[in-house]
Amino acid sequence: MNPRNDLRNYKLDEGDTLSIRFLKTPELNVNQTIDQEGEIYLPELGSIYLRGLNIYQAKDLLEKKYKKYLKITDMEIRINKFRFINSGIYPVNYEG
Repeated sequence: MNPRNDLRNYKLDEGDTLSIRFLKTPELNVNQTIDQEGEIYLPELGSIYLRGLNIYQAKDLLEKKYKKYLKITDMEIRINKFRFINSGIYPVNYEG
């Protein structure tokens, strides 16, 4: 799996942890985990709904919202921790 290509199809949801870094305003840098409502809490903006967006859509949304407060909104968003995706129940035998 090539994560750089597949992130366009990865939809953010509860349990994903995002690293949000501003290039010109590092005091706004945060690591946030998407909560049960599909939101993260950010300085100046409050709660922002990100569930169902991919990482690029989330970046565009946050840059637009921060334009009210910042002249330069250049930021980098990364997924620090992916949520657990239960893919089924599998038996484990004692032999390994």
